[in-house]
Amino acid sequence: MGTRKEVNGVNVLVLPVGYSKGFMPFLLRELNPMVCHYIVTVESYSGFEPIMQSFPNIQFKKHVIEDPKDVGRVAKDIFRIVKNIKNDESGKIVVDITGSTKPMTASLLLTASLLNIGATYVDVKYDKDKKPIPGTERLISVDPVLKTSGYSLLNTLDVLYTHWEYLSCFEVSEGTVIGDIFNTLFLGLSEIELFNYQKAKEDLRRSIVRLERISKINSQLQLEEELEWISSLIDRLPQKNGVDQKNIQWLYINMERKARRGMYDDAILRAYRCLEMIIQLRLKKYGIENTSNVPISKLPEEFRRRYGDETTKLTAMKGLEVLYLFGDSLGRRFYEEFREGSVIMNIRNYSYLAHGCNPIDGKKYSKVKGKIEEIMKEAGITIPDENEINYSKPINFMKFMWL
Repeated sequence: MGTRKEVNGVNVLVLPVGYSKGFMPFLLRELNPMVCHYIVTVESYSGFEPIMQSFPNIQFKKHVIEDPKDVGRVAKDIFRIVKNIKNDESGKIVVDITGSTKPMTASLLLTASLLNIGATYVDVKYDKDKKPIPGTERLISVDPVLKTSGYSLLNTLDVLYTHWEYLSCFEVSEGTVIGDIFNTLFLGLSEIELFNYQKAKEDLRRSIVRLERISKINSQLQLEEELEWISSLIDRLPQKNGVDQKNIQWLYINMERKARRGMYDDAILRAYRCLEMIIQLRLKKYGIENTSNVPISKLPEEFRRRYGDETTKLTAMKGLEVLYLFGDSLGRRFYEEFREGSVIMNIRNYSYLAHGCNPIDGKKYSKVKGKIEEIMKEAGITIPDENEINYSKPINFMKFMWL
């Protein structure tokens, strides 16, 4: 939410006219737009004309919703109306949601979010009889529900599925938008989160085929940017699962994305696996390819004296010890610290998903993340940047709704 200050300089107001109109004079005085596009139904128009006459300096333009009970029709009409307003008008545009019905409110907020338009509503205090108290009105600026410039496609899809009732009405020639395009993207991105990189590539390639087919249906969509993004994402994924730098980097990305959703226990498990993979990768320099079954002959003499079996399994801690005994810089830097009690081990063991009964919070995760990054730097592994972490770039899926 914002303050009155944030909604200054409004040129165009999109105003749904419902049965409650008492707030409208206050809203029009506060915003003082040059143009007011008001959206009405046959029933709700009654009583609005006197309000318009009180504001002769505002140009009013009427839009009619035929059936406000048809949720799908309302969603499509609202988007069409607001999109046309944005194309035709200049200056700052806001939509107000104070007096609209629930279907119109949901449709307006989603449309405003996707078209990057601000929204407002009028807040007021009520007396004990639940009647508005004159003079207590205040204008609130609402941040869009889904900013296409800041949200990932995964979050976009979360909102899509949440608003299925409102969006399922939009169809393309061979199925719904959600089913025919975004479902394949959603599957591909989900497979990345599950480390199924080959399956992810297959699904993402299928989404490219669908986008190309849609582009042929309507060449005005200009899908080059979307197609280029998906292709580049496919190229950036690991060629296969295994212990190498790229798999470690994608594991780090997976870890951080879990944490950004508040799933810190899941992130900690990925952090621990990241530690293991870094150690395993480093051990390959010394001819140790499989840490689950290492011939004793490949291990340092001092390690053999301590453990003495023909083969041994190297845990993360034992792997660091081997690196330390080999004189490796990674082992020299971290073995003593881990032997005394590493923040990664301690917090991981504290987790509900390991040996403890406590949820991990953001502060504990930040400590683990910092240590993982320290280890990655020592191992010569580049830490993924913000663009790589936010690989699920937003797509303006509203492009597809008018085929």
